[in-house]
Amino acid sequence: MAYKAVAMECDNTKDKKCLPRCGIINNDIVKCSNKDDCCSSEGYCGTDDKFCFASKGCQPQYGICKCGENFDNGACSGGYCCSKQGFCGTTSKFCATSNCQINYGFCAQNNYTCEDVNDKFVVVNCGENDDGYVKSLTIKDKPLMEEDLIYIYQIASLESL
Repeated sequence: MAYKAVAMECDNTKDKKCLPRCGIINNDIVKCSNKDDCCSSEGYCGTDDKFCFASKGCQPQYGICKCGENFDNGACSGGYCCSKQGFCGTTSKFCATSNCQINYGFCAQNNYTCEDVNDKFVVVNCGENDDGYVKSLTIKDKPLMEEDLIYIYQIASLESL
C-alpha cells in the first residue's frame, strides 16, 4: 500500500460539510494532512470529540487520538500506548511506563540498558535515552530506532528476540 494525499468527500448529513478522508481508501493509506486532525471511526478528519476520542473509535494510525482518564476513559487500539498527556502513540514518549497510562493501551516495560542488550546479542550500535534505557539499537546491521523498539518491548525476554 502507498501513502496518498487526503481526499475530500462531502458528508451528506444535516451539516452538509466536505471533510477530508482518512484510513484505507482504494488500497491506499490516507492520513489526515492537518497535524492537529484526528481520524474518526468512519474515516473522516476533524478536531472535535467525535473524531478524536479513542472511546469513539478514533484511528491512531491515521491521525491524532485522545485517550485515558481525561478523555472519556478511551483506550488506544492496535497496540498503541496512551501517554500521561492523553494521546495515542508508539514511541517511548507514549509507551515507556513512566509516560504511559497503563489501563488505556499498551505500556512498554523498557528496563533494558545497552549493557543488557550487548550481553545477549551481536550489537553493532546501541544508544540510551536520558533515563539510561535503550533508545536506538542496531542488531546484525539492521538499525532499529525508538519507534521500532515498541515491538522489542512487547517481547517478554530479550532472549527470545
